[in-house]
Amino acid sequence: KVLSLKEFILDFIESKKDLIGDEQVAVDTIKAYENWNKVLLEFEKNRFTLSYESINSTFYKKYITFLKSRYVVNTIGKHIKHLKTVMTASLVLGYHSNLKYKAFKKPVDKKKDVPYLNKQQLQDLADMELTGKDASARDYFLLMSYTGMRKTDMSHLTNENIIVYKGVRMISFHESKVKTD
Repeated sequence: KVLSLKEFILDFIESKKDLIGDEQVAVDTIKAYENWNKVLLEFEKNRFTLSYESINSTFYKKYITFLKSRYVVNTIGKHIKHLKTVMTASLVLGYHSNLKYKAFKKPVDKKKDVPYLNKQQLQDLADMELTGKDASARDYFLLMSYTGMRKTDMSHLTNENIIVYKGVRMISFHESKVKTD
């Protein structure tokens, strides 16, 4: 039996759930596909009929417009990636012969002015006379600014992370990614 696109998406997600125990697929990946499917179905409600054949440039333009009204560029990119993954998997199984989706790309984010502090401003901040929580917050901010460390990594630092290398005190740590189960 050839599954419709909507049926295939549900089947695809369910098949990924079977791989969780083997640690081949993270729970967060399943959640991401489920959330993507909800958004895709919401898009379909009033705007488009989903089928393998309807995934074309017209669909893409409308889908991107819909996503842009709700999400930032990186999230839109993930939605496009999920769509392309599902379309490729269904293509491999012979459910369709539509290759138009292969041209889909995430939209380009226009350059934004990102505020930052220059070296002198960081030094001025370091020189400020602060006490208590204000001093601690400043010190955390400066350490993150100079090292690029995330707040979660900072919260796990202990005295054991301070090492001496060739007479210079340094921070040694392994960057961690947030994982939820």
